[in-house]
Order: sequence, then structure tokens, then C-alpha cells
Amino acid sequence: MKAIVYQDFGSPDSLRCEEIDKPIPGDNEVLIKIRAASVNPLDWKLMKGGPFIVRLLLGLGKPKIKRPGVDMAGQVEAVGRNVTHITASASPQKSLSSNARGRRASLVRHF
Repeated sequence: MKAIVYQDFGSPDSLRCEEIDKPIPGDNEVLIKIRAASVNPLDWKLMKGGPFIVRLLLGLGKPKIKRPGVDMAGQVEAVGRNVTHITASASPQKSLSSNARGRRASLVRHF
């Protein structure tokens, strides 16, 4: 599957569209096929690596989170074994919690 990734903090020039492995949902996760995603101020700050104090969480030299994005709309493609509150084919449209990363991809796991 394709995903937008970055290896270094900086400008949008550091973003690359790459082929990555399709995620497999864990027992407490759902796999969402992304239909639409947006860019918001949080994405921009994470990509730029600022303010500097935030780098303690994001990684001092290089970002720990390689795929940006928090806002998305899509369709649940698969659910983990312990997931009971949502079913495959549901259509969540929301800003995901910080536990879900990388909305700039074809598929995303949410836990």
C-alpha cells in the first residue's frame, strides 16, 4: 500500500510517497481504509519538529512517528478479535486519538 512518510523534521519537501506493508489489526485494533484525509496545525508542528520541547516526545534528531496525520474519513475494513463496539464496513469520520498514526496512507490501524 502507499503512504506518505518522512524521515527528518522539516519542510513539506521531506515528505515522500512510499510503498509500505499493509497493516494487520491487532486484537484490540481496527483497520480503516482511508477515503479522505486533511492536514491540520498539529500535523504541521509534528512535521516541523517544534516547539523544540516537543522533540523530547517526537525524537531529538529524527522523528519517531514516520507517518503524519490525525484527521481522516474512511471505512472499517477489518476488526481485531476483541473489538465489539464497531463492525467491518462501518464508516468512522473523526479525528483519531494519538494512538492512531499515519492517516496519509491507504489503510490505517486504530487502537
